[in-house]
Amino acid sequence: TRGFHWPNGLCFSPDETRLYNNDSRRQHIKVFDVQKNGTLTNGRIFAQLDAAFGKGAPDGMKTDTQGHLYVTGPGGIWLFSPEGDRIGIIKMPEGVLNLAFGGPAGKTLFLTAQSKLCQIECSIAG
Repeated sequence: TRGFHWPNGLCFSPDETRLYNNDSRRQHIKVFDVQKNGTLTNGRIFAQLDAAFGKGAPDGMKTDTQGHLYVTGPGGIWLFSPEGDRIGIIKMPEGVLNLAFGGPAGKTLFLTAQSKLCQIECSIAG
């Protein structure tokens, strides 16, 4: 697909009917509907991040089993509902570039920060 200035980071919804993709330069996340043949349709802005919250841009992202989207961005980890509403921001003392769910129950969110590897225990599995 076209129309990105700096595409970066992507992930699927848990049911793989949506594909999320960051545009780091524009500080937003786009979402596409994934058709049965694998093509993408209905591209639209899913969420807008705000550089006023700190250093960073949309980069790594993952969804949890309930469809919430976790994305690294200005000031920390941004959390969005499946509808694109911002639930909150997990503030971090330094820039976070990527993240992944793991641990025995899949509820540990591992973060790669500029100089640290961090983990946060979540109530929902990734």
